[in-house]
Amino acid sequence: MVTYEVRLNNQFNAKGKATTDNDGEIEIKFTADIRNFNAGEIIANIALTGSQSASKHILINQISNQVDIQFFPEGGNLLENIPTKIAFKATNNNGLGENVSVTIKDTDGALITDSKAQHLGMGSFILNPQSGHTYNALVRFSDGSEKIFPIGGALPKGYALAVNNTDSTKIGVKIFISEGLVAKGDLKLIAQHNNKVMFSTQFSASKQLISTTIPKIKLPSGILTVTLLAENNQPVCERLLFIKNQLGKLNIDLMQTTKGKDAQEKKTFKSSLDGKPVSGSFSVSINNITKIKPDELNESNIFTDLLLTSDLAGYVEKPNYYFLTESIESKNNLDLLLLTQGWRRFIWKNFLQAKTIPITFLPEKFLQISGTVTTRTSKPAEKIKIQLFSSSKANGIISLDTFTDNQGRFNFDKLTFKDSTRFIIKADSEKDQKSLKITLDANPYQAITINKNSADLEINVNGSMLPYLQHNQNYTKELTRLGVLKSTVNLETVNITATRKTITESSNYNGPGVADVVIAEDDLVTAFDLPKWIEGRVMGVIIKDKMAYLSRSSVPDDIATPMLLIIDGAQVDPTILQEIPPQDVKSIEVLKNAALTAAYGVDKGVIIITTKKGTRSSYKNQIMPGIASYSPMGYYVSKEFYSPKYNPMQKDARDFRSTIFWNPNIISDKEGLASFEYQEPREKGNYRVVIEGIDAFGNLARKVYIDKVD
Repeated sequence: MVTYEVRLNNQFNAKGKATTDNDGEIEIKFTADIRNFNAGEIIANIALTGSQSASKHILINQISNQVDIQFFPEGGNLLENIPTKIAFKATNNNGLGENVSVTIKDTDGALITDSKAQHLGMGSFILNPQSGHTYNALVRFSDGSEKIFPIGGALPKGYALAVNNTDSTKIGVKIFISEGLVAKGDLKLIAQHNNKVMFSTQFSASKQLISTTIPKIKLPSGILTVTLLAENNQPVCERLLFIKNQLGKLNIDLMQTTKGKDAQEKKTFKSSLDGKPVSGSFSVSINNITKIKPDELNESNIFTDLLLTSDLAGYVEKPNYYFLTESIESKNNLDLLLLTQGWRRFIWKNFLQAKTIPITFLPEKFLQISGTVTTRTSKPAEKIKIQLFSSSKANGIISLDTFTDNQGRFNFDKLTFKDSTRFIIKADSEKDQKSLKITLDANPYQAITINKNSADLEINVNGSMLPYLQHNQNYTKELTRLGVLKSTVNLETVNITATRKTITESSNYNGPGVADVVIAEDDLVTAFDLPKWIEGRVMGVIIKDKMAYLSRSSVPDDIATPMLLIIDGAQVDPTILQEIPPQDVKSIEVLKNAALTAAYGVDKGVIIITTKKGTRSSYKNQIMPGIASYSPMGYYVSKEFYSPKYNPMQKDARDFRSTIFWNPNIISDKEGLASFEYQEPREKGNYRVVIEGIDAFGNLARKVYIDKVD
């Protein structure tokens, strides 16, 4: 017996019961408005033998057959009596390209032209719009249905741009001018790459058709923006192109492979530019593609991210397809991508007026700690000496001082320190030390935006993950056989019932009261020292150096990190726990379980304190007047990727890992040489070696090798 519930757009739609047939299948029927349907799921509960049951969440794919199609005139304008290439892009409800065919007719129903989508819903056709006529596109979808879409009207006069990018040495450009604009001033053609002008020319608008070329020899790889400017430097047409040049492309040569003791393999590669060795930073990964085959067309890499998708709006489907081959077909399809998703991408108004667009997030060269010092009356404390001090094993002793300006501002810049370093900031005043208050600046965070890969939603994740799960199971069994892992014993389910204290106000990411231990205001009536009270009543929490630690941690004391301390939604220094009067606390929530601490991105435990009204946020960073404690996010120390080392007694040990080696930062020397070592694979198969990198001048490199292990 199966009981089920259907939910569409997070709202109840239907529910019922059904019995499986002889093949173990059931049929569930429900109705849905496909015009407004976005996402849904079926929640099925299956009764098994005895008292056992199983639950399954089944995602419902979007069943709407509605396809959106857009039309993009080349250069931006559709002009009367001037033939213009019009690109189109058809996408389904999943955001992916849809194969369609297009028939263009005029208002009288006369056939003008036919076209089909060439690649991922994209195609093009030529239209010469006549004065007094309008045009419609009859679109036929893959399911046989049809729909009529109007094509935007043509302008009576203007400029049009036609670009030919098929030649390997030059770009052909044709400029069409309406009859009424001939001899109306000079025109300018500008080509830019990353806001840097790479080519410019000027000519007189003395005839309706002007042809010119742009040489490619000095153009770097990537997106090139070609803009036509009319009189008064007004942009009238714009077109994006993609340049594939060897200029600025690093070359990687895998020179040799040597085998050392204990089955260690060492590979050496050389990076060069135009035949000369260069130093750069590279990442290397080695995967067993016999087990898990990569989706080469759809994978992202250093070329797709930095040269293509970062400059285009919307989701780019199968971005690596455009870099795998140099065929005429792939070049034409890449041009279609830029004619559609790159249509009129850049705005020139600010550039022409020499205005500088402020950059919200500047590239970080160093770390800094800054803030403001105020008096008891909230006035800026001018010319006050500020001292910054830190002492840690990771960074050594840091001791700096500066003075506040007329606004009470101070700034310690060009700092370098590792993550979780604790600083003490002290405002030193001879007049009234107790009246000073230090307010540290909060770092701006990048807004969370829609995932650019949202169109890659996997409906049946079980099917796509099955090969990975099977190989992972084999890997675990092999480790168990070798004694690295211990076998487990399933225990009978034990139900423990307890009453959890309820609280309604909390900043807990998991929800108010969702914690391993909840301490209410009434429990703290007899508390005088908050850390000692917590240590004595919360199992697994110990206090050391005024900070709380989880006693279950197996990390040595000298490198253990204290529990995260959150007061009224703000993360504060763990030592502040000692300074909080119990009478100011409304509730305490202690998170010890990894399932709860995962919401904070830590596994060291979290203490969440909610204070009573009137005392909220009064403990953030402040220890006492004129002194503040601060633990900013410093540089993260990358962890070394695990690679086993087999001893001679384990000759029969199999290696079921799918990823054999990974290193995100291998630096080549001034001779361009770099090397890396890894454990030789013990399983037969094809291993994919991917090397990607960049040098100090932004030149990119990517190379893929296949190693066969017999």
